[in-house]
Amino acid sequence: TLGSGSIMASMQKRLQKELLALQNDPPAGMTLNEKSVQNSITQWIVDMEGASGTLYEGEKFQLLFKFSSRYPFDSPQVKVGHEITTGTGPKKKIAKRNASEAMLLQLGYKATSSTSRTARNGWSAIFTEG
Repeated sequence: TLGSGSIMASMQKRLQKELLALQNDPPAGMTLNEKSVQNSITQWIVDMEGASGTLYEGEKFQLLFKFSSRYPFDSPQVKVGHEITTGTGPKKKIAKRNASEAMLLQLGYKATSSTSRTARNGWSAIFTEG
């Protein structure tokens, strides 16, 4: 098994790689707050603008990403403003989707279809301003 030192080194190497990618080629509308990573690579602040043609157009968000020592095996914690959302599920994709949906609900958006986990199939829930 890997020792905790190996896991920590693996996590830091992975975060450095992803941080470089975010700095050099950020997704549209996202900007890394460079000062946020000066003291710790495990906590990032990202400024995000809502994509045009979506419910979020013209909106500005500040996201705080916190990475545990088990990253990338554990998903990061994401905080929007003063709200924290996490997601769980049998697969990482489902956990991320659940965290995203929880974040949208906290921002005041509501699902237009049933929010029952069994009623939703994939990404079928559509969010509108509440």
